[in-house]
Amino acid sequence: MVLQHILTLTRRRNVLKVVSDWYNSIYPSKMPGQMERVTVRCVEGDEFLTLSFVYGNKHSNLLRSKTEILEKSLDRIKANVTKLARKGNKKVKKTKLDSEGTQNRDVDEVKCTLLRNGIEVDKTELNKNAWIEGTLLQIQDRTYEVCKNVPAVLSLKLPGRLMVGCPLYPRVSVEFTEHENCSYVWYQSNTAQLSLGSKSLNSHSGVTSQGGSNQSNNNEVAMDVGCTAMETEPTAKIKAIECQWAEVCREPILTPSAEMLGSKLKLECIPRNGQRQGVPKEVVSASRVTMSPGVFPFEKRHVFTKGRADDGCFRVVCYNILADMYADSDFSRDVLYPYCPADVLDIDYREQIILKELTGYNCDILCLQEVGKKFFEQSLQPSLLNSGLIGLLQCKDRQVPEGEAIFYHADKFKLVEEHNIVLSEELEKPYNSDLLEGISRSPAMLKRFKEQATICQVAVVEHIAQPTQKLCVANTHLYFHPRAAHIRLVQAAILIRHLEELKQSYVAEGKGDLSVMLCGDLNSNPSSAVYEYIANKTIPHNSVDWYTSGKQEFCGGFPLQHSLELTDACKDIKYTNFVAGFSGKLDHVFIQSSQLGLECMVPMPTHEEVTKHVALPNEVFPSDHMALVCDIRWR
Repeated sequence: MVLQHILTLTRRRNVLKVVSDWYNSIYPSKMPGQMERVTVRCVEGDEFLTLSFVYGNKHSNLLRSKTEILEKSLDRIKANVTKLARKGNKKVKKTKLDSEGTQNRDVDEVKCTLLRNGIEVDKTELNKNAWIEGTLLQIQDRTYEVCKNVPAVLSLKLPGRLMVGCPLYPRVSVEFTEHENCSYVWYQSNTAQLSLGSKSLNSHSGVTSQGGSNQSNNNEVAMDVGCTAMETEPTAKIKAIECQWAEVCREPILTPSAEMLGSKLKLECIPRNGQRQGVPKEVVSASRVTMSPGVFPFEKRHVFTKGRADDGCFRVVCYNILADMYADSDFSRDVLYPYCPADVLDIDYREQIILKELTGYNCDILCLQEVGKKFFEQSLQPSLLNSGLIGLLQCKDRQVPEGEAIFYHADKFKLVEEHNIVLSEELEKPYNSDLLEGISRSPAMLKRFKEQATICQVAVVEHIAQPTQKLCVANTHLYFHPRAAHIRLVQAAILIRHLEELKQSYVAEGKGDLSVMLCGDLNSNPSSAVYEYIANKTIPHNSVDWYTSGKQEFCGGFPLQHSLELTDACKDIKYTNFVAGFSGKLDHVFIQSSQLGLECMVPMPTHEEVTKHVALPNEVFPSDHMALVCDIRWR
């Protein structure tokens, strides 16, 4: 019994944390022009529901079991109101009070009923059935409308660094609605005028002038000692800064202009779901808009991708964007990328640059590697959806919170199905029995192979204009270790066989033929056995890559073959990865040459651009890899 009670309390605390976030997002409980309301949060699968309302200027937040009868919840509401009333009475002067008995009698006579269509709801009804939309809660002489699962903004954040020309993608967490249903309003602060007694000081030019600027109806007062111009005046004269907000945009995304330089920004998000509207939530930027570091090298590449790909073609981008979990560590800052400033490695900075780069490519298929789950959900997915791209994320095995993401443009493709695999698990499939037998000759190699969390993300998409044209998009990131070419070789064999099986099944089931495209960071350059195997369809048993980890993990080697006609769409590139001490072409786009062909490839950045800030990443390159961008045509 004691253990059960502890578990129950733990569950309740976890629920209360969620409820607290939601509770803070749906107040005030009365929207302008509306009846007071009691908001009910009732999520399928949860053990409890939440009742939230305001009485006597105090918020009440009740966590009740869904299977509890209504009478107990009403009794609890009465108890809360009684407690509030008693507290209120204690604050009143004794000369204005009746006798103590009268006071307690008034408090104890709290009336609390739930009405549905003017009739009192049966008090033996379960909470989950009683508290439904449209019912009315009466407490004394006050009436509340029951509103169930009101759309709410749980959290709203802006990047810590705002730069001219870099789109701002707010991080929004909502409940009972979707991001695209919400309304957004951006404001720019007019903090050029700093209140200094009867004078005002221009915070950007340092010039004092009489009078002030036009004021909006949305004002805030705040102290700010971060302006250089203020420091030239006696601080005793500074009374406050009148922060006046001017509306600048009603879109989810804002790209700061040069006119916003030095200003703070404010975003208001109004949660909506059809005709239902929740309480708006707003956030003010912690910093002011600054200049970007100049022209980004990828902007020169955007010249080639201003428009969409021609008819009969589709544009592909393959890009390892460097997961935050790998960039945000002392090892990365001190060992891997010591030449890169810590604030530039921060995802708060890199996020804006990555999204600016990706949106400028106007692609139809986007294959990303090292995509953090949080980054995908809070930034990539909602922001790229504004460009028409629908995203799919597949995290690596063993609960690794990063993986691969495929995006496809909704006006050119539609998703048919996904066939994602964990490569270590596929080793047990019957058609991989020869691979299992081969590497089992080295228990050390077998153990190491099975320890890897590597996946292959596979999505079959259909061309909307030509439904017979089906594209099988495979996206992967093979094991990284420099002395693991033998592991990568088996990984490549497994994913290729998976694609062969999928292609054959489509033909056998009469679904048509699939055009195969393999994208990813293979951690293998064009001289490797992995590249040779994929491009040439075979690798001999005595390939030197079988020996890359010494005798202990040497399985004896064995030949590999496959039937797919795959060709490298982005040849003659010196490198896609450039860091201190290493450079190489590790990223590839392989296409099935019998059904797909290269239309054009967007030129890579120059070596001078790459090395201007030593190596990658840096303030103009957000990752240690560079994107491959090409247009592919249907044959």
